Amino acid sequence: MDKSERNQGLAFAAAGLCAVVAAAFLFGLTTTAGATDVVSVMTAVAGANMVARGLYQALHHRRPHPSA
Repeated sequence: MDKSERNQGLAFAAAGLCAVVAAAFLFGLTTTAGATDVVSVMTAVAGANMVARGLYQALHHRRPHPSA
């Protein structure tokens, strides 16, 4: 796999999606007592941020500067 910005962004988005799935489905977002599991919620939010940034990097097309 070449190291283009598109492929790096897609890999970053895939890693973020894995973090969200692990936090939400594997560990759950609540503790056994029914309280909110803060660490899992923070991991899910960070994973969602990774997905958004990775997709932005993969799909953002840079346009040439007008002075060039």
